[in-house]
Amino acid sequence: MEGCVFCAIAERRTAARVVLETPEIICFFPTVPEIPGHTLIASRRHYHDMMDAPTALGEAVFRAAQMLASRYRRPLGATGFNLMHATGDSAGQSVPHLHFHFMPRFDGDGISLWPQLPGSDIDLDELLNWVTDETTGPRR
Repeated sequence: MEGCVFCAIAERRTAARVVLETPEIICFFPTVPEIPGHTLIASRRHYHDMMDAPTALGEAVFRAAQMLASRYRRPLGATGFNLMHATGDSAGQSVPHLHFHFMPRFDGDGISLWPQLPGSDIDLDELLNWVTDETTGPRR
């Protein structure tokens, strides 16, 4: 897609520090990494977000995350990882190209990537009925 920075990286029109690539995805360091080993996993083809990407692409993303975890274990001492994604402006998506943030984690690193959530008092039975209503199918 014209003007998309991640498409330019995937097509090698823009330089990036590429860690891993497959026919489906490209993994590279962000310009300003948040933590050691912070890596972006982006689709090679342009998809705006998860809602317009084929579900089969999820397999390539999982495979890449597993490979990155193995690669960062020895040189960085990573003992775990977070895989983060945002779809839509309300979720904080800042680049309109499907991508995930792979964040290596370390014992005792003191990082909390889980947000403080406000809680919910929604009626779960009502919600369950609403999202599984067979007359209209699952809803969002």
